[in-house]
Amino acid sequence: MEKLRQFAIEFDERNDVFEPGEFVKGHVVVDLAEKIKIKGLWLQFHGRSKVSFDIHDDDYTASETYLSHEVTLFGNEQGQTGDGPVTSHVLPAGRHAFPFQVQLPADGLPCSFEWQRYGYVRYTINATIGKPYQSTKKVFKVLDKGEEDSWEGFSITVSQKATINVIIID
Repeated sequence: MEKLRQFAIEFDERNDVFEPGEFVKGHVVVDLAEKIKIKGLWLQFHGRSKVSFDIHDDDYTASETYLSHEVTLFGNEQGQTGDGPVTSHVLPAGRHAFPFQVQLPADGLPCSFEWQRYGYVRYTINATIGKPYQSTKKVFKVLDKGEEDSWEGFSITVSQKATINVIIID
């Protein structure tokens, strides 16, 4: 029988779309069939972009990190060291909900974007239980509603060989 029945990240009000400066709120659900010993429960927030494509046998690749933040929800800090052994913490059997709230930076976060196999701007939350190791992941979107109109007719010149145009159609 599996000790871990459920391990999931849930957003408050089932909202997975946020604006820069807003709080990402939710909880991590851990449902156990029996008690377990763990080192900790951690959340990692990531915001990254990547673009990769080739034009006439020339490869273009770029990536950037916009958000990297870690939160300890239960137990020891991740990577904690010290003079003595790292303590294990017991989670009793049953359903546990660990709330979290992290404010997104107000500036410098581009909108979420997926471009088939060529690139993305993606925001994720990873939850990890330490020893025994389990992890789960949830994607959320960042959309600056105040700047929607600024995307109309947006274009990027990648090189003198190619221009990428973004046209928004309602």
